[in-house]
Amino acid sequence: MATRGTLISRIITELHLETASYTAQVVDAITSAVNFYRPERFWFNEGTTSFVLATAGAATLSSDLPDSVTIDSVRAVDNSGSPYSLSFDTWSEFQSRPSMTAEPTRWAIHHQMLHVWPTNNATRTIEVDWSGRVTMTASNSSSCVWTNEAEELIRLHAKTDLCENFLADLPAADRYRGREGVVLGQLISETIKRLNIGQNMKAHL
Repeated sequence: MATRGTLISRIITELHLETASYTAQVVDAITSAVNFYRPERFWFNEGTTSFVLATAGAATLSSDLPDSVTIDSVRAVDNSGSPYSLSFDTWSEFQSRPSMTAEPTRWAIHHQMLHVWPTNNATRTIEVDWSGRVTMTASNSSSCVWTNEAEELIRLHAKTDLCENFLADLPAADRYRGREGVVLGQLISETIKRLNIGQNMKAHL
């Protein structure tokens, strides 16, 4: 598996840069590329997070979900251990519901907190399926989705950035930008097939 260090070295080699002179700029360009694509939904930046409602009567869950996630679905685990889906409420809908304690059937988000209704009547687990902003590894010896599944996308975006802002090589920047658009399209197509979401996905290019 490729690491952040591998990605840095490859960009330096492909742009024929002096390592000592441009390493910092390459790292900055990689960081910028990741931040550019972090809000996008790809098949590799989805996950499931579980919360335990350990106290009967608890209605709000402190969320440790990744930054700025999109929640796809929420499930609760019933007394028999089987998960069942909760339905979504807007916050105004959630607030209008009567106070009661029972097995939760609804969920809502308010102030970065996940709320369930009715008030939970027993200890149970809540499972949240999400897609979100996966961060870049901070270690050159470590890997992540940005150095593997999206490595070419990040490398091309970083090279475009470097050619435009440090090397003043606009023809090269245009070439890399063109290839970046192709790779982005391939990732979007793969995401639609894997997630079967069938929705329009925003392309920056």
